[in-house]
Amino acid sequence: MIEVVQHLQQYVPKTNDGKLIPIMLGGDALSVERGEAASRARMDAITEEDRLEGFTRKSEDWHGHVISLQETFNLLYKGTSSGEKGTLFQLRNLFDRRGVKSQVSSAVNDDREFIRFSTQGYAVLAAFEVLNINSADELNVHIENLKTNEQKKKFLEKLSSDIVERSVATETFKFTHEGEAEKNTNNRISCGIKVVRKHFPLMGGAARDTEKRASTKIWKF
Repeated sequence: MIEVVQHLQQYVPKTNDGKLIPIMLGGDALSVERGEAASRARMDAITEEDRLEGFTRKSEDWHGHVISLQETFNLLYKGTSSGEKGTLFQLRNLFDRRGVKSQVSSAVNDDREFIRFSTQGYAVLAAFEVLNINSADELNVHIENLKTNEQKKKFLEKLSSDIVERSVATETFKFTHEGEAEKNTNNRISCGIKVVRKHFPLMGGAARDTEKRASTKIWKF
């Protein structure tokens, strides 16, 4: 790792008097840890270059990003939904995104770009629905009527707000509690995760355990 950092330091800029101007160096958590270990191993060197002081290391959280993306695919990307219009798998086939895989670690870039592409498409469709239009030409008519940047800003803010209100679930789930102990709701509020009973055959005991946790109450401060 010391040799790697030494090689990269040739790209670090310097001041007129030859001092290094540290720049950001990103990588996964393991690379950052190894880079810091390399710097500690050379901390008693004489020059800045030998002490490997040309970089400020930052974790790019690549693994965390991959895990998050994998969770999205586990939830929304199903081969059984290929015949259902608008699902991720149907869109993958429709737009011939052959590089998209259910195992994200084997196709990170393709999967990430596909999620962005699909999300942007859903947002555009939601905007069409809110504005009650069917084409981009009709959208241009709305925009052309906006003369100032302030009008355009208000239009975009209102449109975004309407999309969220119509398309994004923001309501708090309501739970039905049973049992004598649960009738005492004085100064306490419900918290937890909504679990639908029809999912029990698929999720088994995990779902039932989750419902028990979901019906737990906590003190309200």
